[in-house]
Amino acid sequence: MRRTGRVAAVSAVLVALLAGCAASESAKDASGVTREETQMMSLHEQYVLAGERYMSLNDRVAALQREVFEDAWKDGGASSEVIPGSGYTHGGELEGDERGESYYFSVSRWHQAEREAKTLLTRVADNWSAKSWDVGRERSSYNGEERITTTTPEGYWFELAEQGSEISLTGFSPVYWGDELKISMAIGARRDAEREGGLAWYSDHPMVEGRMTLLPGVYRPFPAWDAVK
Repeated sequence: MRRTGRVAAVSAVLVALLAGCAASESAKDASGVTREETQMMSLHEQYVLAGERYMSLNDRVAALQREVFEDAWKDGGASSEVIPGSGYTHGGELEGDERGESYYFSVSRWHQAEREAKTLLTRVADNWSAKSWDVGRERSSYNGEERITTTTPEGYWFELAEQGSEISLTGFSPVYWGDELKISMAIGARRDAEREGGLAWYSDHPMVEGRMTLLPGVYRPFPAWDAVK
């Protein structure tokens, strides 16, 4: 009985310790990894993942653009650049997140509303609902402009909104674990190196009043890792 009691006590301690470890481990992000697992990755590995996530968001936005207008849209300037934002600013989407430990990408595109915008929003809302996405619709009490929003099962957030004579389509990726400052600095350095090195993208897509005009599916290339030696 004494030995049985001791074994039971030790087992209870082990269970408690294991439970404590599980509780201290951070939540998994949309890709299924924790902060601790991400911290074990090299900067290069995190960079490659960031590039894949950047392209995934842009490709999804392009598909939604084509459902509205298939011709060229204006990009959103800085808001649709390759530099991610801090995931912490999303109100703690990842449990245990502290500043600088996560990031997300955003994309914004603008187009002239060549038809009645509210009818257009209704059509797109129906398209999104047909995908089994929950769609919200809001009207501004200030100017009567409307917007529709949705979050996909994968965690992507999209908004189509009236903006005066234009409409805007905005997309946010899920929040991912990763060293936001180091990743942003690595991307920025490589973007600048490619631009200064004469990458054709920048000469082929000149800015007009701070924006580019791009067909759906055309977006800034994610900088190559070896752009900086």
